[in-house]
Amino acid sequence: MKKLLFLFSFFSTFSYSQNYETFDKSNYFSIVSHKSSTLKRHSEKNEVHKKLSSNGYDVPNFSVNGYYLMQKAGMSFLADTLGNVLDIPTTIDKGDNNWELFYPSKKGTFYVPKGWSDGSESSVCKNFDLYDTKGKIIKSFRDSDVYFKFGVGRSFMQIFTNYGDFITVTKDNKKVGLLDESGNIYIEPLYDKIQHNGKYLFLIKNGETSSENEVTIFDMTKMKKNITTFENVKILEFENNFVSNKVILKSNSKYGLYNLDTQKWIIQNTYDDLSFFTSNRSFNSGTKDAKFQEVIYTDIFLVQLENNKGVVDTSNKIVVPIEFKNIYFRGYSSLEVYNHEGTINIFGLPENKFLYNKFYSKKYDKPNTDIVGLKIGNYWELFNSKTNEVYFTF
Repeated sequence: MKKLLFLFSFFSTFSYSQNYETFDKSNYFSIVSHKSSTLKRHSEKNEVHKKLSSNGYDVPNFSVNGYYLMQKAGMSFLADTLGNVLDIPTTIDKGDNNWELFYPSKKGTFYVPKGWSDGSESSVCKNFDLYDTKGKIIKSFRDSDVYFKFGVGRSFMQIFTNYGDFITVTKDNKKVGLLDESGNIYIEPLYDKIQHNGKYLFLIKNGETSSENEVTIFDMTKMKKNITTFENVKILEFENNFVSNKVILKSNSKYGLYNLDTQKWIIQNTYDDLSFFTSNRSFNSGTKDAKFQEVIYTDIFLVQLENNKGVVDTSNKIVVPIEFKNIYFRGYSSLEVYNHEGTINIFGLPENKFLYNKFYSKKYDKPNTDIVGLKIGNYWELFNSKTNEVYFTF
């Protein structure tokens, strides 16, 4: 069940204008836009965190809409960021109801399942209540025709946006829709998948073949649906979302990068596949807040034509020719490129070129020097990486 992601954005720029956004992987929910202050990180060393932990609560290092969702003795609890544990009925009952809590919305409401029934491939909850943070039940659902579901083909997710907070529900037709923070149907359960990016929702109906899929783009600011000819939307392989309006779409069996606001292709849909690059970066090095964070690069993209891969930027310039087997982001500013023979080269993004004249199978760097050794075929070549002067081959 702990597959869904949340994401908050943090924009920065390399000296060569390589933009990225940060994201985290977490549990059953999808958070967008750091500007909305939906998610806030907290040090495990702060007094509130230490106080709650000392009382036996398992406290995450982040809050959502001003609340921690904690665990203790198999039960779920909510506490505000001042350390006050909410006195709500669901935290008292220790019977067999298997009650769980979800994160509160920005309106201060949250759904509470009243027991899950297990099936062969998934579990469902058709009885649940909507509470406020004072413990008052706002709305009850009993034997509801819309329900929470997780398991094989799970569709359960909380989605937090600047335009409302939602939770996915399923209907007996196995289709997915959204409930809002007031307990009302926001999107009817008519879809096979719902994804989110900025102010847009993507409502996806599967056809008998992928080319017959139907993607409806829903603008939350206008409450308007636009049924398109797109066959697929590819937010991330993590089924996540982020706040930029660049989204990978498939049309006429080809992928491209699309601007949702202008409704124009940024990278034309001419590729068999197109993907975001991700990598780990360190932040706040040398400080108590030092950490590694996964980032999504938003200026360059991995593209594929048949069995060949390359790199294209948002100006449609081919950065790395589309003729290689695999390409990975390496460090902060370079790409590791593998050819079909299995040998490697490094493409420097600031330099906009391959760093070595030849592809190699192994590499040796002499510490504190510009001397590099590359194994090319059955031989090693020792040379100066700045001047490319070859010292000797052996």
